[in-house]
Amino acid sequence: PVFETGSKEIEKPLGVEILKEAKRSLKIPVFPIGGINLSNLDQIISTGTKRIAVISAIFMAEDVRKAAQELLEKLK
Repeated sequence: PVFETGSKEIEKPLGVEILKEAKRSLKIPVFPIGGINLSNLDQIISTGTKRIAVISAIFMAEDVRKAAQELLEKLK
C-alpha cells in the first residue's frame, strides 16, 4: 500500500516514491492501492500516475456515486 490503510495489515506503507520508480522502470500500467483518497490523490497524480485502485475511499463514503465521480474528475 502507498499510504496507511485499514484494509491491509502492513508494517509501513511504501509511499509515493515507489510509484515514481515504478513509472520509470515498468512498461506496464501501474495501479497504486492502499489508503488513497481525495485528500491525498494529488500526491499520486504528481508521480504521473493516472490510474488508482481504491476501496474505502468509495465504499466508506456516505454517497458512493459522488465519491467515485470526484475521484474520477480529479484523475482527468
